This record gives sequence, C-alpha cells and structure tokens, in this order.
Amino acid sequence: MPYSLELHDTWDQGLWLVGVDDLLPEGALRLAQNVRTDRILGALTNRPGSIQRTSAAISATLSRGRWLSSLFGTSTDYRYAQVTNGTTSEIFRFNTSWGGATSLLSGLSPTPVSDVNWLDGNDGIWKYLVGPALRKDNGTTLQNLGIVGPTNPPSQATLGTRRRLTINNCNTAADWTGSGTGAITNSTTTRQDFPAEAGGASITFTVAASTLGSVAASLGTLDLDSFDLGILAGTATGGSTRTLIDTTQNFRDDGVVEGMLVELPLGGQRGTITAISTTTNTNDTLQVTGGFSPATAVTAGTNYTVINDLVKDDDYIYLWVRVDVVERVEWMQVDFDLDTATVADAFRINYYTIRIPGNPRLNQGRDVWTELKLRKSEFLKLGPGTATWSAVRAVRVSFQTTSEGPVTLFMDDLSLVGGYGIEGEIQYTTCYENVTTGCRSNPPLDGADPPQAIFTIKVKADRHPIQVSLPTPSADSQVNRFLLYRKGGALTTPRLVARLPIATTTYEDVRSDTELAAAPTLELDNNPPPSGAVVVAGPGAYNRLFYLVEPNRVYVSKAWEVDESRAEQVPTTNFFLVGDGSQVTQNLYVQDTTILAWTTDAAWRVLGQGSGSSVDLFLPVAIPQSRGLAARFALTAGDGRIFLLARDGVYQQVGLEQTKLTGAVDPLFEGQTVNGVLPLNLSAIGECRLQFFASPQGGMLVLLYPQTGSTTPNRALIIKKNRQSGQYTDCFIDTYGQTPLQGLYGDYEANELLAIGSNARVYRLDDDTVNTDDGTVMDVVAQTKAYHQGLPRHEKSYLDVVAQANTASLTLTATAYYNLGGTTEALGTVSGTTDISQTQLTSTSTATRRNIALRLASSSVNALVKVFKVGWHWLAEAEDVTVSDSDEISFATRHVLRHLFADYEAAGAITLGTFIDGATTSAQDQTLAVSTARIRSDLMYSNSISTLRRGLNFRFRLTSTGHQLYGLTGVFEPEPQRLTWFDTRLIPFATRRVLRQLFYEIDAPAAITISLYLDGSTTVAETKTLSATTGRQRVDQIWSDTAVVANLRRGHAFQVTLSSASAFQLWSLTGAFEIEPLQQTFWDSRELTFEDIQNLYRYQIDADALGALTVTTYIDGTEADSRGVSATTNRQRVPLFVPAGLKGRSYRVTLSSTSSFQVYGLTGEFKAWGGRRGWQSQSFFTQQTELQQHSFMQISTQLVERPLLQVA
Repeated sequence: MPYSLELHDTWDQGLWLVGVDDLLPEGALRLAQNVRTDRILGALTNRPGSIQRTSAAISATLSRGRWLSSLFGTSTDYRYAQVTNGTTSEIFRFNTSWGGATSLLSGLSPTPVSDVNWLDGNDGIWKYLVGPALRKDNGTTLQNLGIVGPTNPPSQATLGTRRRLTINNCNTAADWTGSGTGAITNSTTTRQDFPAEAGGASITFTVAASTLGSVAASLGTLDLDSFDLGILAGTATGGSTRTLIDTTQNFRDDGVVEGMLVELPLGGQRGTITAISTTTNTNDTLQVTGGFSPATAVTAGTNYTVINDLVKDDDYIYLWVRVDVVERVEWMQVDFDLDTATVADAFRINYYTIRIPGNPRLNQGRDVWTELKLRKSEFLKLGPGTATWSAVRAVRVSFQTTSEGPVTLFMDDLSLVGGYGIEGEIQYTTCYENVTTGCRSNPPLDGADPPQAIFTIKVKADRHPIQVSLPTPSADSQVNRFLLYRKGGALTTPRLVARLPIATTTYEDVRSDTELAAAPTLELDNNPPPSGAVVVAGPGAYNRLFYLVEPNRVYVSKAWEVDESRAEQVPTTNFFLVGDGSQVTQNLYVQDTTILAWTTDAAWRVLGQGSGSSVDLFLPVAIPQSRGLAARFALTAGDGRIFLLARDGVYQQVGLEQTKLTGAVDPLFEGQTVNGVLPLNLSAIGECRLQFFASPQGGMLVLLYPQTGSTTPNRALIIKKNRQSGQYTDCFIDTYGQTPLQGLYGDYEANELLAIGSNARVYRLDDDTVNTDDGTVMDVVAQTKAYHQGLPRHEKSYLDVVAQANTASLTLTATAYYNLGGTTEALGTVSGTTDISQTQLTSTSTATRRNIALRLASSSVNALVKVFKVGWHWLAEAEDVTVSDSDEISFATRHVLRHLFADYEAAGAITLGTFIDGATTSAQDQTLAVSTARIRSDLMYSNSISTLRRGLNFRFRLTSTGHQLYGLTGVFEPEPQRLTWFDTRLIPFATRRVLRQLFYEIDAPAAITISLYLDGSTTVAETKTLSATTGRQRVDQIWSDTAVVANLRRGHAFQVTLSSASAFQLWSLTGAFEIEPLQQTFWDSRELTFEDIQNLYRYQIDADALGALTVTTYIDGTEADSRGVSATTNRQRVPLFVPAGLKGRSYRVTLSSTSSFQVYGLTGEFKAWGGRRGWQSQSFFTQQTELQQHSFMQISTQLVERPLLQVA
C-alpha cells in the first residue's frame, strides 16, 4: 500500500510537560524554548529579542537586579532600579531614557522595594517607596516618607502688651461736670494708673445718701471702634487699583484675616480686606484685595497699615473705681452719648448704657480699688440713630446710693483696652510641615495611652498678644514650616494659629479666639508610615495607601485631601489583621473599591470601606478554597484579571474565583524533570517575579523563576492567551543568553516590558525589532508532541520527514524521536529562504515504530525563523491480535448487509461473526481462510429473504489464534419502508404517450391492487392486480393493446397507486412508455438520396388513418407517381406496390388526406439498377417506437460502503 502523508500546521497549545507524549492535544509542544506561535503568520517562530536600555552596569559592586519602576505624570518621566549583592542594596534614579544614573539610597537591606505613584496634597506626583527604606521621590527630590514630630513644644509663651486708648485719664477734674455730687477734685495720692504714669491723678467726689449722683465729660468725637495703631505695617512692593502686594510679608501668618482694614496714609483711606490669596512669588507671599477708592493705585512704595477692628465688640471699657463704703452703692451706670459733646444736652436720645449692681461688681471692702472691665458688647444701645462706637461724643458715670449714708468715690484712667481677642489660660504646641507636599507631623506627644500632645505652661491672657518661642527646627530637610496650635480660653480644642517658616524663632500671637473658632484642629494621629512596611498598595477608590507589616498587619493611611499629604499620615490605630498571623501576609491588591490580600496559604477579600479616618469597617474575610501567594512579588494584574503564583502554579483571579493557568506544565511546580526541562527550585520560590504586559502581539505573563540548582531566577515561563479558550494557558520557556533576569516591570507609559539582569543592566524584552538578546544569539528548541496517526498500538514505517520553513538561511537541526523518545534519529538540517521553502529529510532506518515526534533546534538563532508545517510519510503495520472488534455500526434506517471486504493476514483461519441490533449471538458466521501474506477477501451475502442480516445496528468480531487485520469494510443496502398504500403522484410528459408496461421491484406478502389515473383525472382509467411475491422480486406487468382503442392508457400525465391488505416494500416502480406521432393531414418524407440509380418496388406504410391516403412519389425532383391507400382500422402496416420501371437517384414521398392521420413509419424496397443484389428496404421515416422507461419512484438502492475496522 502507498505511504500516507501526515502534516501538522497548528501550534496553538504551547508547551505541555504533563501527560504522555502521544496523548497531548493537537498543537501542543513537548519542548518550547525561546519560541512563540505567530497567530497572524500561522507559524512557529523564535521569540522576539531584547535590547539593553542602560548604557552600562548600574553598579560595579552590586550586580544583581532587584526592582524596576517608573514615575510618570510629572514634567518628565523618571526611572528607578534597585541592585543588590545579597547583603546590601542601592536604589538609583534615571532619566526617561535610562541615563543620568543618580544614587538615591545606599547601604540598604536587600529587601525588594514595593512602590506606588500617588499625589501629595498639592497634586504633586511622587513615588512612595517601602521595603528597605521609607522614602518618596518626585524625580528631583528624595524625602522621608512622613514626618517625625518635634519632641518638645514651644519653649515658652509670655504675655505681650495690650493696646490702650485713653478715653479720659482723670488727671483733670475740670473735664468733669457733676450732677447730684459734691465738688469734683483731683487726688494725686489716691490713684490707680493703668498703665503707671508720672504725674497722674484721680478724680474724687461724694454722693449723698439716697441720691443718684453722676459725673460727665465731653469727648469731642472719639472712635472707640478700633485702635489707631495697626497690627502690621509695611511698604507695598507692587499692586494695582484695589490690590496690595507685599512680597516680604506673610499676612495670614501674622494674623491678618478677611474683614480687617487696610489704611493708606494718602488721605487716610481705609479699605476692607475682602480676600487673601497666594501670589506667584517663590517666598509664598500673599496678595490682599482691598476696597480702596478706584482712583487710588497701590503701587510699589506705598505705605500701609493693617488695622484689626474685628475685636471691637469684645474689647473692654476700663475704669478704676474706689468707694469708701461700698455697701452704700446700690448700682452704678456708665453711658456714652452718640449725639452731642455738650454734656448738658447729652444722654437723651442716642447713647450706649450699662448698669451694674454694686454688689458684687465692686470689691466688697472699704477704700479698695475695683478694676471694672466692661465689654463693649455688654452695653445697651438706646435711640433710633445709626451712630456707633466709632463716633462717641460724651461719657457719664452715675452712682445710686442707699439710704444708709453718703459715699466718697474715686475714679481713674477711663480707657478702651484690648485689641487682641485672646483671653483665658493659654497653651501652645507645634507640628512640622512640608509646604511642598502638605504633609505634617504630630505634635510632641507624651507616653500616655492614647498619647496626648505636650503643650507650653499656661499663661493667663486678657486681651493680650502672646509671644511664643518656637522649638528647635526639624533636622528633616523636607520640613520647611512650623504649624503653631493654641488652646485655652474659648478654644477647648487646639486650633491652628499660624504656619511659620521653619527658621522662625518667636511669634507674636494676636489672633482672637473668635477668629480661630473655625481654624483647623490639632491632629494626634499623623504618624509616618510604619517602619516595618514591606508592601505599599493603593490608592483605589478610597484614596488611601495601604502598608503591609509582617506577619499580617495592614496599616491604612488617611484619605487624600486638598493641601494635605494624607498618604504619609498613618494613625497607629488604623490597621486591620489578615488572618491570625500563623501565615505571613504576602501582598495586597487595591483597585477601585476592591481590596484583596494574600497570605502564603489563601486569598482574602477585605470588606468595607472605612469611615473617615477610621478603618473599623475594613474586615478581611478568607476566600474559601483559594490559593495563597508563594512569592511576595509574583502578583500582577491586567486584562481585567489578577495573576498570582501559588506553590502549585500560576493562577488567575477574577473576583473571588481562581483558575489555574499552568496545568500543562505542572511538573515545573512538582519537582519533576520532563524532557530535560528542570523544575522550579521550590526552596527559592520566594525569589520569583510575575509581570503582566500587554504587548503588541497580545497580552502575556512573564514568570521569572530559579530552576533546580539556582537560588536566583534564571529562567522565564511565558504564558500567553490561548486563541480558542481566551485563557492565559499557552506556556513557553525562555532563556536569556546575555544574563539571567531577576526583576520585571511593565512600563505602560513607554509601552515596554523591562527586566533587570544579574549583571545590573536593564533590558527591554519582547522587542520584535530584534532577534538576539542584546547581540547574543538565541538557543531555540521546539519539539512536537508524539503522533501515532490514530493507531497507537500499530507499528509503522516512517519514510521521511518534511518541513515548510523560512529559516532566513539559518539551519535547524532536525531529530526524530520515536516510541515516546525511546529512540532518536538524526535526520539532517532544515533550511529555507522563503515562506514556501520545503525540506524533505529521508529516514535511513528500516525499523518500524509506533509514533514519531520531531525536534527542531538551533543554538545560534539571530534572525526570524518561521516554521509553517512539519510532517512525515508513514505506512502502518497491522496489529497482531487474536480478537478484532468493529464496535457497533449504526444506521438511521434498516439496512441489508451485502458484502464484507477483509484485508488481513492470518496464520490460522478466522471466524467472522455478525451481530445485529445488539444481539449477543452471531446472526451468521463466516470463515476467512489462512493467508500468510496480506490479502483482500470479498465475502458475499445471498439475497435470501431471511432477515438475519437486516438491521439498524451491525457489529463484527473476528477471532483466531493470531491475525493482523488491516481493514474490514461492509457494503450495505438501505431498505424501504413497509407500506399498505403508495401513491406515485402525477408524472407529466411534454407529448402524448402510451403506457405499455410497469416494472416493480417489490416484496409483497399479499396481492396488490394497481390503479392508473390519466391527465390528472380522479377517475381510475384502469385497474390491475399484482400477485403476491416470494420475498423481494422484480415483476414485469404487461398492459395489453386492447385498451389502446378506448384510449385508456394514452395521455400526457400518469399516476399510479398501489394498495394492499398487507404491508409491502417497494424498491422501485418504472413505467415503459411509447411516444405517439402527431395527428396531421399532410406528411412529407424529405429527400432520400442514393449514390447509384435505384429501382423502386413497393412501400410499407405504418399508419393510423381515419380516411383514405394519397401517396405521391417524386423521383429526382419530378412527380413520378400518385395512388391511394384505404383508411386503416387503428394502426396498421399497409403494403403499396408502384408501377414497374420507376428509377432514379433521389426519392421523396408525401402523404395527404382530408382526415387526420398518424404516421409511425414509411419504408421503400429498392434495388440498384442493373445490380445483382436483391431488393433492400430503406426507411423514409421511422417514428421512434422503442419503449422509453420512466421511474415513478426510486428509493435509494445504492449500496453504502462503511469502514468497519481500518488500520491505514
């Protein structure tokens, strides 16, 4: 028999290390080193190459790569790398193109870096680093992660000088006018000056018992709404109408707030401060917008004063009062008139007033001074006018005495005192702040649990400014500002007073309690991230960073806020625990609202979302039946999935469901070496790295792993998406000739898959523009699965191996692996320069094998190699067995077995049993004769009516003492259905016909009635009976001519029905029809021409003529004779003799009649003139009278050939 060609051009399963070589799925490879399947080309190719991205080794002493990353979103992109020698490590920063290496940190532990890119409080992009160090970097500046707070509060707080506006210093008695009093005089000995003054005096007077006595003084017009001196004065450095800019001042830090006043010397104009905003000045100065006259331009050099008039209602009217017998004073009243400075006319319509009881407001002791502090807000305004404290005209002080007796009174230093809204026992503390990021520290804390802020010693203020001495600045270079907080007085919660440059040593606090009521509060939980953090993740939809500290504690930062770098602020109580700590938590994944964690043994879903600064609602819950993470940095995400390395392989996780991806290469994770592929070193599995990358050729996973014998990664398992399943299951193993790779990073900004090698250099992987590894050739090996051609137990001869490949002129060594690799044969090399190049390698072996696999290899690939097809010519040998079983062959309808063809060799006779429709007993046994050579035997089955070989299902079993069966084929005939009625439907013809016969192939147990219908009529034209048959028979039924006269069987359409009392089987029904000539009154034979002159003897006319015919003979174109023929009785053959002597070369005959006739044929008897031969008949015309058969129906009786057992 000829050799068969088997070709394979499908490479869509990747590497399979599990299972037996010949049981792998189609398209699987037994070896796949540095190869890929190109789905566009439909070829097996070498993988894309790699190029170096760094110009040289990053470090001369630290050679092993550890970590790679990038920072993007800033004005330029920056790259990062960590290298180690196993004992220490160093972190470097690079520019966008991996140049300009800068050492950021050295002398670190070899712990790999974990990082995220995230915003600070001012929208600056930073890389947050944990692991060997807690740092952040923005591409230009490296800073600590978080800020350690000061250890001490400000060193001291002391009272400053209050502001004082003298209303009347009581030094001149003549200023005062009495009513109901004795004479008003001055006393220079009994006085109480505030503040102390040289040459001061008080006024004194008496008031009789039961008398209202008062003293009043004119004030002219006095502004008691604000102080004349501002809290801040300076010279503008620029501005414009309504705008004042001073690039040397920080207004808000000096207590300036919206609503205060700016006074200009020019015309004494005052404007209200409506906004304070940061300028573009690098010193972070502020811009003040005021309500000046539009005509006034505030330009450089303009002097100004900021006046704090916001505390006016809480300032005091101060007055010193002394009474000789205080219990005789019932009450006291102070009035300020707003209408007139004439005392006599004052205090009638518009004025402020306050009445206070003598007891307890006056000191209860004789001849004791009382310091009265009357807040302006305590006064009651009387009258309808709109005047305010800004224009006070006169003052009056009144005393109502009791009936117990007169009193002597002294008054001194009537003043407006205050200007600073600070009152009560005041304390201060401070924090550090990074102005650039918005990160701030805790204040100094005590050792309590929970810790409390440490404050300065209390100082009692009564509308005083307070001088604060700030602590020692932080040694952390990122700190550039103090945050000063105050508590006490009306502030039960510490509030932010000022943000001060870090070089500030003292600060005067002038901000009122009211002003600070809405200021930011002091926070005690701005701890830096935990020092033991090994993983950082986030921010996700929660805008938080998550810091993992072994074994199982996850700290959660505060949520991002504008102006606050909350990612660096991690309260010590903000954490949750993953499990009980018996398994180390390896890594975290935070994306949108999803938070996942993995221990070494399981995956965890973190429920909840926290609440404000609390994480009480974060609850880790173990995912049932889940795998843990075997290597901390073997976790990656992409294509809507999470990928992780477990101890038994790589999994994908979608939601809570994990699916294993590497089942095809399980031996890698089970310590088994298959086909020379060494397994992963499980004792060093923690060194593995896993990275997803969406390459131009499709998504892929790269797992760097140490194989057995190595403690650091030196191989790469590539996992690509299978085009049928859509899952990442197609595996390949890569080696890199230039260096083992030990760190991975998917740079999606630059669309590069990067790796760092054991030579401290960075490489771009999967670069389809190159076919080497930075100039180093590839070692490419691909081996097909073993193919047994569907006959796993049969020996076969393999004639050759063929390959269609474009090797770019490189040579691939071809090796055949027979019998599951038990035998190999070097076949030669494959080479080609086009995609249709073919190589045929002939096998020199004559041995037979059961299967074949092909290995193609080259250790020096430096160009794109494409293998499109491989295959082989093969010839199978039959298997030597004692039993061959066809299994069951099934048909939809009943079939009859007609033949069996057996292709076999047998040392002894073979018994062939036939089993029908599930029977366990053979319906018929046949014997195949002994044959020591391969023969083909045809077993005929008779047409007996027996049903032994009829059925729907057939099975054949061959038994012997030993035989080889190459093939067994059955020939089956389908059987028709059993019916009691059959209708042919109407069979139409173009011309009229006569039914002469019906032929049946039928099995009729009983007689059948045959009915004939003509031309669509529903009336039976004729009925006949078909006798019962003995089994299946062919029956010819003649329909006599007696019916022709009555036209019973003439027509253009025929229909036949069969009916019987017993069911019959009809294989075929065929009718024999005669075509009838046309009805006509004239007929012309046309010319009948001879080579020689012929004598005519007579005519034979076959016609059906209703009337007499006229027969006219034309010889050589001239009428030679005309005579008549009587009408016929139906169709008749009539002889017509002509006169002797008619001769010529050309004869023509016409028939004519007054009635229609039909001509079936016309012949003449001729003899050559002078010739010796007798009369010869020549036809002028013959109507086709041969019967034509037409099938009324035809069930398929074509024999069906079905292979039952086939070797080749």
